[in-house]
Amino acid sequence: MRKSSWLRFALTAALLLLTPLTFAKALPSGVTAGPSYGGISEYRLDNGLKVLLYPDPSKPRMLVNVTYLVGSKHENYGETGMAHLLEHLVFKGTPKYLDVAAEFAKRGMRWNGTTWADRTNYFEVFEASDEQLQWALEFEASRMLDSFIARKDLDSEMTVVRNEMEMGETNPFRVSLKALQSAAFMWHNYGNDTIGARSDVERVDIDKLKAFYRTYYQPDNAVLLIAGPIEVDETLAQVARIFGPMPKPTRTLPPQYTVEPQQDGEREATIRRIAGSPLLAIGYHTPGAASPDTIALNTAGLILGDSETGRLRAQLVDKGLAASAANFQFSFQERALTIFLIQLSGAQDIAKARSGALAQIEAGAAKPFTQAEFERAQINYRNQLKSRLDDVAQLGIEMSEYIALGDWRTFFWEAQALERVTLADVNRVAATYLIQSNRTLVNYLSGKTPVRVEIPAPPPIDELMATLEPEKAQEATAQFSVSPLDIEKKTARSTTPSGIKLALLDKPTRNDAVSFYIQLGLGSKETLVGKATAAEAMGALLYTGTEGLSRVELNDATAKLESEVRAFSTGVDSVTITGRSTTKHIAALLDLIASSLKKPRFDATEFESWRAQRLSQLEQAKLNPQARASEEMSRLTNPYAPGHPLAHRSSETIESEVTAIKLADARAYHDAFFGAQSMQAAIVGEIDPAQISAQIEALFGKWRAPTAYVRMEESLIKQVSTAAEIDTPEQANAILLGSRPVAMNDQAADYPALTVGAYIFGGGALSNRLLKRLRQKEGFSYGGGVLVRPSSTLEETSSLLLFAQAAPENVRKASNAAREELDAIVKDGITETELTDAKSGLLKARRVGLSDDAALASTLALQAEIGRTFAYTDELESNVAKLTVAQVNEAVAAQFGAKTWTFVVAGDAKKMANAVPGAEQSGEKK
Repeated sequence: MRKSSWLRFALTAALLLLTPLTFAKALPSGVTAGPSYGGISEYRLDNGLKVLLYPDPSKPRMLVNVTYLVGSKHENYGETGMAHLLEHLVFKGTPKYLDVAAEFAKRGMRWNGTTWADRTNYFEVFEASDEQLQWALEFEASRMLDSFIARKDLDSEMTVVRNEMEMGETNPFRVSLKALQSAAFMWHNYGNDTIGARSDVERVDIDKLKAFYRTYYQPDNAVLLIAGPIEVDETLAQVARIFGPMPKPTRTLPPQYTVEPQQDGEREATIRRIAGSPLLAIGYHTPGAASPDTIALNTAGLILGDSETGRLRAQLVDKGLAASAANFQFSFQERALTIFLIQLSGAQDIAKARSGALAQIEAGAAKPFTQAEFERAQINYRNQLKSRLDDVAQLGIEMSEYIALGDWRTFFWEAQALERVTLADVNRVAATYLIQSNRTLVNYLSGKTPVRVEIPAPPPIDELMATLEPEKAQEATAQFSVSPLDIEKKTARSTTPSGIKLALLDKPTRNDAVSFYIQLGLGSKETLVGKATAAEAMGALLYTGTEGLSRVELNDATAKLESEVRAFSTGVDSVTITGRSTTKHIAALLDLIASSLKKPRFDATEFESWRAQRLSQLEQAKLNPQARASEEMSRLTNPYAPGHPLAHRSSETIESEVTAIKLADARAYHDAFFGAQSMQAAIVGEIDPAQISAQIEALFGKWRAPTAYVRMEESLIKQVSTAAEIDTPEQANAILLGSRPVAMNDQAADYPALTVGAYIFGGGALSNRLLKRLRQKEGFSYGGGVLVRPSSTLEETSSLLLFAQAAPENVRKASNAAREELDAIVKDGITETELTDAKSGLLKARRVGLSDDAALASTLALQAEIGRTFAYTDELESNVAKLTVAQVNEAVAAQFGAKTWTFVVAGDAKKMANAVPGAEQSGEKK
């Protein structure tokens, strides 16, 4: 549940694209109106609770989000991690809600909580209905004041949080960033990682935790945001009825005294670990997020650190000195950090990369930014802000960050401030803040006489809000039904004269957003032997330039079209392109995509950059528990013989192939296999299906590959029924994986029953049987589950997958517990209550999924490929709704027995102490 959005840019921008304001006609007693902006209206209850209402009828789902103005910066000495630990405990229930996870699951709600330095938030996203909204509000009101915060829950949840902490200790980026934070802030709690110190978390005092809860979880320290197809008057009355009776607190919130002093010299910390590949984390103190200088600094960060077009990319990655470079901000309220991350492969010289990076970042007046760089960064920044408004649920969750700055309207102020920033501003802040004496680079080293940087305080929030310009009202987005049959009626399905299969859905969207999913089938079982690495390299080269455009020019052209190509990936026998655009620009973006597919640039620098990144990834994976466990599971269960294009390849084999492959190999793969002979395209948004169909046929209709496409038949994975142990020394976290073949496809009569059985055992968030045992009862694991990986082809090649994570010393217990639960569900079956809740939660979650346009486009493309419609979806949902306990128990009994699974554990062998029974006897210990 921990907040980990390190790469977050500030949101917003769509001041001109928001729903018009809707005002309550008559306010309930005890409610006063506050400011309104961007379709959001603020109200305040007499007890101090602030309420934000955001009516948006465009999608049939709602968001309830509660932001508490408390985070890790409010913790006292010896109490680090308390805010995050409390976030976990308020999911343990209240006198009115004893099993929170089960309540969420049976309502099909997507839910979570996150903790950051300045705030904590909790949210629920659910199918829109008055009943669902009322339940969510009553639940949030109950846990605001009546959460148990019990000793027994703390005892089990503490180990869960500790396991979450251990997960971070296996991630080089998180470890480096934690060290950077700590070195950059000597006194302020911003230097503490949100998850806290291990000793503090292990020894937390339950009475102090309760006092922390009673102090900060009060209506006058909370902001309630409700978004979706709501009626303002009715919703406000409902809020007043549910939250209004809460008394206004009489306590005074503890003041925050600490101000971080000026940094008086560069700082450096060194971490030595056995796992991972080299990287540099470089940070600079900057003003708090609600400061005009911050907007200019964000722009400078893009010019320097954009992963595609930044100066660091050109000077380090393109010249083979680094594998990748990126920039992001820790945007705290009082003080921020601008951070640059430089990733290297083991073969690259960290000293050269460091020297090159600092020469670019700290160039200052010696190498000012150009007008072209400034304009490109502004376009990219603007697009990043704008895209966050596509989804009201995401908007509401991200709004918590701006609420924590002191006024939620900073969300809109940022977009306007961006338009006021000049090139001179960007060069000024770079020269002021990005300097040697203000740098922390992940041991303290004293330098020469420092040039100290005085960090100005953010201006008073009222003064800042006075600069907020009036907004222009826009029309609301129309409602859209996500019933499968309603979607089917509105989907234009066709096959073009050349055989391209299309599924085009004209539907209303916020910001005129258009989502797309395009897939090409390539080659055959006979022609693709030995081509896996060439396919991977080709996928990396796509959209890095065309015959007429460089990578930077292609990225600039895409950004100017307010578009994003989110994935351009190649499997050995397919290439997939996904992303978003707008109604106005989708046609132009399709032209760019066609050029990238048909005439890629084959740039030698891009090719070598991919090679360095891939080798770096492989190096990092060598001691990563999840990567090693996944590789071993593939080795044990992959059903294809050596030489088959889909056969298992060891990491050593892949590394050897990546090292040896030449650019000509990627080109030959493209020349032989790329073509539209097997193409499916799905596009969702406000589009003209006839126009799109004609354009796709014109772009791709005559494009054929010399080598024919023949779909490869799938094979059922091997049933090994054994256990293997992989040693990943000095890793703080361990992974348990399980796999079992299921000889059926998703058209089988018992597939719905198996899906529901898997949901009860290992789905539905924390309410499933596996996590009730591993997390809720035993406290072994932060997360885990079981899912069905279905086959949608004629072959009956589905499988069941199980996963769980735990500390190495707990993996044996977790593995045994998982096996016991597998045997128990086979022996005892499920209950009528479990079935009722699972059917309700599963069906509601599916409907929420259909409201995600990107996921919907993916589904439509798959349907086009296999000749399916939403009639199948409707029938599947109907069959799920009609399931009986006997049917589910029959499917579970046939598939779940623990003796039929392959289990793999990866972790520190010394700590695991032979964690998986049978590993030594089977000879599979590694």
